[in-house]
This record gives sequence, structure tokens and C-alpha cells, in this order.
Amino acid sequence: MEEAHTESSWRSYLNHCRSMTERDRRNARIANWVLAAWALAFLSATYALRRDLIDGGALAVTAVVVPTALGIFAALAFGRFLRQADELHRKIQLQALALGFGAGFVTTFTVSLLEAAGWVVIDTGDVFLVMAIFYLFGMWLGARRYA
Repeated sequence: MEEAHTESSWRSYLNHCRSMTERDRRNARIANWVLAAWALAFLSATYALRRDLIDGGALAVTAVVVPTALGIFAALAFGRFLRQADELHRKIQLQALALGFGAGFVTTFTVSLLEAAGWVVIDTGDVFLVMAIFYLFGMWLGARRYA
């Protein structure tokens, strides 16, 4: 019974996404494409810099500036999407973001305590992975609760 409710919740949420206004779909599409471009640029720059394929100079500056600029544009595009989205979509997104941010906040300070105690050393990227997982979990909860 629980599984059927979850499946229908996702189906309802996806139907809601399909019923977004053209402006909301366009804003979401722009935010997603810029985020994908940022991810590709970030991964490429990280790979090139860590493998010493770029040895300084203008190319290294470009490897830092391009992903940073795309990240800023992605955040601005997502903010625009949130501001202009319908109330239900905005509510689900904001609750998911709050859950992801909260998980990242707590994880960051817990990791610093674990490292100070000498028990574990965790990469910063792992904290962002925790944030992303809890954000997606928040999206699932919102879809289940409201859709």
C-alpha cells in the first residue's frame, strides 16, 4: 500500500511538472542546462589541474574562472526559476533546499569534530554529496506530501 502511494506521488509530481507554465519550463530548462555546463566545466578543470595538464598561467586562470562564472549563472538561473515558479513547486523546492542545507551544515561541523578527534578525514566534496542526497530526499518527500 505504501509503495503504491509513493508511486502515485511521483506520478502526480511529474504530471505537475508537465503542467508548469511555459515560463516555468523555460526557467527550469535554463537552470538545468547551465548547471550541467557548470558540472562539466568543473569536472574538466579539476581533472586538468590535478593531473598537471595545465601548468599555470592564463589557462589555469581560465580553468578557475569559467566554472566559477558558470556556477554563479547557475545559482542565478535557479533563483529566477524559484522566484517565478508556482506556489507548490516553490514550496517543494524550498523545503528540499532547507533539508539539504541543514544536512550539509550539520555534516560540516560534525566532520570538523571527527577530524579534530583524529577519527576520520573527509573531503569537502563528500559534504556536498550529503547535501545533494538530502536535497533529492527532500524533493521525494515534497512530491509524496503535496503532489
